[in-house]
Amino acid sequence: MFSSNVKYPRGFGVYVVSGWVGEKIALHCDAKHHFLQFNLTWETKTVNRSWGCMGTVVVGEIWKQRNLIIFKNGRVDSSEIFSLAQLKAWSWLSSKESLVDFSYAQWCMEPKECLKSIKKDKIRLGRGWSI
Repeated sequence: MFSSNVKYPRGFGVYVVSGWVGEKIALHCDAKHHFLQFNLTWETKTVNRSWGCMGTVVVGEIWKQRNLIIFKNGRVDSSEIFSLAQLKAWSWLSSKESLVDFSYAQWCMEPKECLKSIKKDKIRLGRGWSI
């Protein structure tokens, strides 16, 4: 039912976010590979694990946007999806103890530099998991 009411281009999140960090990608035709595509080939495993939160927040924002459209007669706003995903990812990263020392503005303007500054020893994935 939901998929027939609201359509998003396949790979929307991956395509938009990859463009933000300056990565060129080829989108896979299978949706199950969505999260696997949130990988920065030029970065370390530590940074990629942090960057992986972008996949989660993009899907979350698309889901919220679809619910708004279906249940509250809202409209599709891809720039809002992306902006909220940026904010939530920065919020997640900056809430971790000693993980980041960059501002939200820096995160929006220079994501590559911000990712490179992430401290390896302090990444926590929630529920006690750490890298």
